[in-house]
Amino acid sequence: MKHFFAIFRSICLLSFLLLTAIIILLPSLFYALLPLRWSMILGGVHWRLFSLITLKLIMRTKILIKDERSPKFKKTLIGPGLIICNHMSIWDIPLYLLSFSCAPIMKKEVLKIPIFGLVGMANGAIPVDRANPNSRRIVVEMVRDRLQKGIPVQFYPESTRNRDWRLGPKSFEHIKITLFYLAYELKCPVIAVSLYGTPKMMDGPFKLNTGQKLGMKISQEILPTDFLTVEEFSKHCWEQVRLGYSELEKTLHPKD
Repeated sequence: MKHFFAIFRSICLLSFLLLTAIIILLPSLFYALLPLRWSMILGGVHWRLFSLITLKLIMRTKILIKDERSPKFKKTLIGPGLIICNHMSIWDIPLYLLSFSCAPIMKKEVLKIPIFGLVGMANGAIPVDRANPNSRRIVVEMVRDRLQKGIPVQFYPESTRNRDWRLGPKSFEHIKITLFYLAYELKCPVIAVSLYGTPKMMDGPFKLNTGQKLGMKISQEILPTDFLTVEEFSKHCWEQVRLGYSELEKTLHPKD
């Protein structure tokens, strides 16, 4: 009986979440008619509101955000930069959107998710088709174009959700580094973001866990011009994500 009520409660929360998405996110579809920069800024307001309601009101999470960026980067809603994050759960997205107005590079399959896929594309998300060898080349060229125009791009170097998230972000040898090389070539800053706690918010499709502790560490912007080689630059960028994750873990769940 206890298990039944837990599932019923989760279904109610999911229904409330979907209703919230419909009310808040659908109006942002109109921003697709605007230039990309303005679409991302105005659409980001809707995403941030949705994320706040979802994480704070519906899921009642306790969120710790540490932002070490310089004032120049903090005050800019749509500033230049390649934003990299570790990836553990679909809940990474609303947590990330609390601080950034930049839709991510997303799998083509995400477009099939009601409302979220459509709104994500309307607000600047870049789809990638893993089954199409040419898709990655097209994505790289789209990223190049945006970074050259000073428009931020966010992606997950781990490529897909890390199933071994309890061990922390993947090692450098197991991530995708093509866009690190592109950022180095274009002398584009990288913003390393560490996300923590999101996998614990859900056990299966119909079991939500409220009241979880979440964390986001935004490291100081990393400038390619500070490094002699692209290899040194790439490794440093990802190491900031791993270090930030460890810091959040020790702060939010210190071991006895």
